Amino acid sequence: MSEKKLSKENAQKQLDTLLDYYDLDLDDISDENVHNAITSSCNKLLKAIKKGRLEIKEEDDTLNVYQYLKKPIGGKEGSLTVIKYREIDGRSKIAMKDNKESDYHGKIYSFLGGLSKEGGAVIMRLKGVDISIAECLGALFLQV
Repeated sequence: MSEKKLSKENAQKQLDTLLDYYDLDLDDISDENVHNAITSSCNKLLKAIKKGRLEIKEEDDTLNVYQYLKKPIGGKEGSLTVIKYREIDGRSKIAMKDNKESDYHGKIYSFLGGLSKEGGAVIMRLKGVDISIAECLGALFLQV
C-alpha cells in the first residue's frame, strides 16, 4: 500500500464524520480515565487517517470504515489487505457475548470481527500499527 498523505483538516473531517454519525461527543464521557483513553484513541486514528491507513466513508446512507493493513494477513496469494468495518448493529455487539466483562481486548477483537464479518480470530492476527489502529477503533466503537 502506498501511504497517502491527507492534510490534518481533511483527516479531521473524516474523523468528525465518524463521531457525528454515531452522535459521539467526547465531552459527554464523564469518567476521566475513559475520556482520556478515547481522546488518545481519536488522536491515533487521526494520524492513521492522515497516513492513509484508515478511511471513513458514507456510502449508500451508511458509514463504512476501511483499514488498509501495513502487514497483510495470510500468504501472498489471497492475503487480506483491507478490513471493512460496517455500520454498528446489534449483531456485531452480540459477537462480544462470550467475552468476560474484564476481557477488554477480547471484547474489542470480537466486536471488530463481527463488524468486519472477518471474525475475532482474524483481528487477533493483526500486528504492530494495524492492531493499534484496530484497538483504537474498537475503543471508540464501544462508546456507541
